[in-house]
Amino acid sequence: VWLEIRDAAAIGSQVYPAGSFAGISYRDLTEAAAANTVKIETFLDAVSQESITQSSLLASPIVGLVNPVAGIYTTKPFNRVRITFTSLALGVNLTVYNAIITKYAAAAPLVCNTPTAATLPAYPVSVNYARTNVSGAGVATVTNAENVLSNVPTDHASLAIQGGFVMTANLSVKHHTGPIPAGTFAGFRIQNTTLLDVTALGGLTINTYKTGVAGVRETFSGSTLLLGGGALTGSGIQTVGFVTGLDFDEIQISISNLAGIGLGETMVYNVVLQQFCAADPALVCNVPSPWIAPRFAATVSSPNTGISGGAAINSQVINADALVDDNLTNFAEISFAAGALTNGFIAVKDQFTDYDPANGGPYFVGFDIEMPSVLSAGMLNGTRVET
Repeated sequence: VWLEIRDAAAIGSQVYPAGSFAGISYRDLTEAAAANTVKIETFLDAVSQESITQSSLLASPIVGLVNPVAGIYTTKPFNRVRITFTSLALGVNLTVYNAIITKYAAAAPLVCNTPTAATLPAYPVSVNYARTNVSGAGVATVTNAENVLSNVPTDHASLAIQGGFVMTANLSVKHHTGPIPAGTFAGFRIQNTTLLDVTALGGLTINTYKTGVAGVRETFSGSTLLLGGGALTGSGIQTVGFVTGLDFDEIQISISNLAGIGLGETMVYNVVLQQFCAADPALVCNVPSPWIAPRFAATVSSPNTGISGGAAINSQVINADALVDDNLTNFAEISFAAGALTNGFIAVKDQFTDYDPANGGPYFVGFDIEMPSVLSAGMLNGTRVET
């Protein structure tokens, strides 16, 4: 059984271009529907262009729509979309709602040193369900994946892992109008109480991919990830990612409970992109300047941020990304367990500029800090600033 939808006005230069999404919204309520298949096929006039066949149950939700959609990301122009339904069951119960077409257009250039949420409709993005999945022997789920594309700041996808077994949950977002250049910060805005401390990032991995290039493009995990800053940060929410060394058009977040301990729910709000540029305005002689974004290309350096020694398990670095955002009342916190011989450290890196005392210096560098007054003198004796 097939049904075709044609746009009679899509002729000549008005046909839908290659690179568009073409799909059909439907629901299969047939008993034993898992045995059914659907094929989505595009045509240019009467000539078949390309098709994809999948299980009837693999239709995916799309942000803003009620019913799931099966579709194809096209590589050829088209003006017709056809759904073909194949079933071995009796008493077929299939409801077809409408065709869904998305024409992707490039986003506006990134604003220097400003974390930007890559969401619809400003960005040509979609969830890649081929790389959005779970693996392992226990219980893990990915739910509301399409929310990662929403421009509503509180909307989020959920990656949840129960304890007891080693599991991984993955969520991947595809960019459709060409690769994003190397040197761009790429990451996700996430929230998980287990991951509030940057020393607990060991089970977090971010991968990039590029169309036409086999396998993972780049991968960073644990303490090699950076914490972004700027206006996207908030209470209990972190932006985690890395500065890419290669161009890419897809980014994936993976959460794993490597120790077999349940991480609960990780809320994934959106992809974050950031382009780094020289300070604007530049440093003014003899004037102290907060080293924050977006004036500077400032990020928290995770490899040099964390806890070591003593009772490190009961100590933590909290809200590290507040150190580089543009709200001067926000602050990061290094918290020690009572009586513990513990080292806490936090670092900031300028991703664009190296400061050379022999060329434009000398420079003063330091941190604006606050400590309990009764401990201040003793604490300062154990405080060190390094470059």
